[in-house]
Amino acid sequence: MNSYKSLFKIMSDYWSSYGGFRALISSPFFHLAVLITLISYDFWLKEDWWLTSIEILPNLIGFTLGGYAILLAFSDQRFLDIITHKLEGENTTPYIELNSSFVHFLILQISALLVSLIWLAAPIKLSSFFLNASQCIPSLIEVYSVAFIISNFLSYLLFIYSLTSALGAILWIFRIATVYDDIDLTEE
Repeated sequence: MNSYKSLFKIMSDYWSSYGGFRALISSPFFHLAVLITLISYDFWLKEDWWLTSIEILPNLIGFTLGGYAILLAFSDQRFLDIITHKLEGENTTPYIELNSSFVHFLILQISALLVSLIWLAAPIKLSSFFLNASQCIPSLIEVYSVAFIISNFLSYLLFIYSLTSALGAILWIFRIATVYDDIDLTEE
């Protein structure tokens, strides 16, 4: 049971440092993902879109983890000293904000990949179940149709948001670079 408490604590810390639901809803990258999802409705309603997700995300996850590891590994002590201090008017340090941005990006990617794998396994089974059940209860086919559309929209949105959030992670790296660049290294 302690492992679940630890997991919930870590997730709570991440979610809080990311900015929570408010940061998610106000994110331009989330808005872009919603727009792209709405524009590409024909793709996620009729095609096996999850196959595209399954092709793209494993490589992106590997690239993200590699880049994240390199960023942290090549950080010298002076750089870490600089980014682990709160900037004026900020609630958290640039280091925690960078980490929460990367963790958010990776959680989105892994979640989107898992959802895509579920879609790969589930649609045929669900379709046949609802089609068989609808013979007994005709309104079930309508429920299935609406549920299918909503779940496809949300699942594809998660996939697209996992891609658009890459921009956020990249911009955080740039922000950290500007913070480091603004520090006068001759001061000691």
